[in-house]
Amino acid sequence: MKIKKTIAIVDDHSLFRKGIMALLRDFEEIDVLFEAGNGNELLSLLKIKQPQVILLDISMPGLTGIEITTTLKQKHPSVKVIILSQYFDNQTIYKLMQKGANGFLPKDADIETIVDAIYMVTEKGNYFTEAVSEALAKGAISSEKIKLPFNSPALTNREIEVLRLICKEKTIKDIGTILHLSPRTIDTYIEKLYQKTGALKREGLVFYAVDHGLL
Repeated sequence: MKIKKTIAIVDDHSLFRKGIMALLRDFEEIDVLFEAGNGNELLSLLKIKQPQVILLDISMPGLTGIEITTTLKQKHPSVKVIILSQYFDNQTIYKLMQKGANGFLPKDADIETIVDAIYMVTEKGNYFTEAVSEALAKGAISSEKIKLPFNSPALTNREIEVLRLICKEKTIKDIGTILHLSPRTIDTYIEKLYQKTGALKREGLVFYAVDHGLL
């Protein structure tokens, strides 16, 4: 039996919230703790219940998605944030990742994708699609204000290969299969990447790849 993942849905459109909740009823491993219509309501409800994951609309009256994400990471750092939107631009994705967002989903994503994203952020920390990785790269290139504090030894060609596959959300097993290496060897490469980049988790490795033009 799988341990339930607890979530909250934050969107100013009640019909959208109810629709997601109705679809999630078919997944016994997902428990919706509460729903909220704006950022202030969310912050109030978090004083009572704290979900593992928040599905957060980026555009709502009052607090913006960036402001809410920033506040969540300051006051509730263990909570994962998946941003929902009909539209993402590269700069916004990049800024939200800098503020602590753990994943991005289009509002028309199917329910299986949403459930996969919930599991991914709770178990691996982040949910990146190739489109998001590309947006991060473009956002970094066009940004003049955001600088990442990485200064590390040069990476080997093999380490760069592993890093690029990490940015594509490949598992250790997947990377081993693609590169014809054992999972233990991939673990060693990943440990070296953490040491060389100074990153503490996968999102830090992605930022390093973006900042150094490795994607």
